[in-house]
Amino acid sequence: MKDFYSKSVQLLAFVTVSSLKVRIASSLRSPSLRWHDRYRRNVARNLGVVPSSDDPHSAPDAVANLMLLASRHCTSQALYIAVQLRIPDIIGISHCKSLSAISARITREQQAVAPNNNIDSDALLRVLRLLALEGILHEVRMSGEWAFSLTATGALLRQPTATAQQMSEHTQQEASWASLIQHWMEPPLWNAWTGMPSYLVTQHQICDHPKTTPFAIANGIAVDEFYGRRENCDSLRYANAFVGLVTDLELQACVEGFDWQTLSAKSVVDLGGHDGAVMKAVQGAYPDVTCFSLDRPSVVELLSTPSTSVTLLGGNLFNSSTSPQPTQFS
Repeated sequence: MKDFYSKSVQLLAFVTVSSLKVRIASSLRSPSLRWHDRYRRNVARNLGVVPSSDDPHSAPDAVANLMLLASRHCTSQALYIAVQLRIPDIIGISHCKSLSAISARITREQQAVAPNNNIDSDALLRVLRLLALEGILHEVRMSGEWAFSLTATGALLRQPTATAQQMSEHTQQEASWASLIQHWMEPPLWNAWTGMPSYLVTQHQICDHPKTTPFAIANGIAVDEFYGRRENCDSLRYANAFVGLVTDLELQACVEGFDWQTLSAKSVVDLGGHDGAVMKAVQGAYPDVTCFSLDRPSVVELLSTPSTSVTLLGGNLFNSSTSPQPTQFS
């Protein structure tokens, strides 16, 4: 048992270190990558993990890939930490800041919330280095100290709630994707994944009683109710901001991904089109296309700002008797 434990520890250390070496060697396009392949196979053979093989898809690679995949949550949580502590805003665009400067700034901001708050600089350094490994930050030595700057990806995480000076550095073309991290990594949504096993093995839906969702299993409350509560207004703001970013990209793809000119002087109906955003984007680019958006009457009635360029229709696409007659689309 002791020997097995010792080998397991060696294997874990080997996979972790060798995985880092692979990524570093790959980024530098170094010949050491070939050395690493031989090293990994030899260590794995010595540990009795895999028989001798020159197959690039052999077990050592499979183990390393599996551990990298299983540890992705570490990167996700590091991103969440960075956004929560406003690290991208603290570093700023075109700046390189030392670990001590970043730590001091975070400490000041956190002590403004609670005077006893302090930052563990060693733990912070580990998080920053993980983010550098993942391409969010650049890491350099500056005046004998580790320093960090934003990559193009890291710059996307700067938030619109930054200070006035930092806000002035934003251009109109830049959009903050911090809401993606704030929404996806926020505990209620993150914890919903822990409810997936129970969701997968529960009984089928009975009559009109739907299955409990993973979100409800983990949080004890339905997702719509959670985001509808006043005390969760920040969570709703993160969700809406993220959906807004994704929607803009989707609308652009809808307009550019199809030759709408072929439907000139014809009518198009978006089934389940909610507030008509897709059709509005299409009609804005192709005014000769007549656009309609159909959704449930209850949805259409509750729209606070109905579209003026797209006709909104109430109906049920699964029940033709509730849908408007085809003559409306002529």
